[in-house]
Amino acid sequence: MLFDLGYPAHQAAHPGPGERGTSLQELHARFPDEEACLRHVFRTRFPQDMQCPNCGGPTKWIARTRVRQIVHGKCRHIIKPYNDTIFQHSNWPIRYWLYAMLHVANSKTSIDGNFLSRQLGVREQTARGMLGRIRLHLAGIDHLSVFGKLGDTVHIRLERPRRIYMPGVKRRKTTQVLCMAVGRSVRTIVTDIARPHRLKVLVNARIHPEAKVVTDCHHTLRVVSGYRDYPRLVFDPLYFADREPGSDSITGFMNSFARGVKGQHKHLRMPGLWLFLKEYEFRFNRRHRSHETFGDMLAAFPSFSPSVRETLRAWNDDLPR
Repeated sequence: MLFDLGYPAHQAAHPGPGERGTSLQELHARFPDEEACLRHVFRTRFPQDMQCPNCGGPTKWIARTRVRQIVHGKCRHIIKPYNDTIFQHSNWPIRYWLYAMLHVANSKTSIDGNFLSRQLGVREQTARGMLGRIRLHLAGIDHLSVFGKLGDTVHIRLERPRRIYMPGVKRRKTTQVLCMAVGRSVRTIVTDIARPHRLKVLVNARIHPEAKVVTDCHHTLRVVSGYRDYPRLVFDPLYFADREPGSDSITGFMNSFARGVKGQHKHLRMPGLWLFLKEYEFRFNRRHRSHETFGDMLAAFPSFSPSVRETLRAWNDDLPR
């Protein structure tokens, strides 16, 4: 049977909180067949006590796994739980998708299409498409209209990750990432290095208006402020001087991202960079509870209409089109 290894799951006592994950046996126990997957997505996307929208009858729903539908037992009203999710228009079993998501959750440096194609026995192009949808799913789960809240201190810094290239450009174009951190949580926005005037607009639009914005980087201060007075951005070069080691979340995140790009992907294309950053953000922001990462992936299934996809891209990617 698929994913049934014949022995129970075992979690070793790792000293670090980020060393635990979700095992293959736990995945099989929770989702032994396609019906379990279908019912989980249905329960997640629709209320538990939802009445039939057609007849208003009691909640008696029947799963039709072959056609991926949930049918009301009385009036035969049909609901398709996979519509507008990453599973829509996919002919592959949903447990294949969950297996791919498990690898993404348990990996420290991400996975590529070549690895996933060997694991699932599919074409590499298909595997890359699955990974792209999964990264979009992670971006939708963690999407925020504004970062931070009233009274928060948002630490920002401009970073330039290496091994990023622009297709069709002979000379390698350096990308720029605006990193924002509140405590252990990090958010990133891909920006164009040739449009520094956009940085102040991004800070005002993406960060809560009542949050304090601080940076310890002189380059970030000069570029974001446009070499002028910008009262909202506070420059504090000793911001981390009296804090415990490891409290600089932006440095930790960029080091993790750099290791993944160098060791796993070798290089990344600039147009799709923001999706890879969302994947690394999702894992990094849960590094102190890594055993819950896979569960968080399945805790919500956002709708991905064309307008929603464009909203996600516009929030996380400020490159000109």
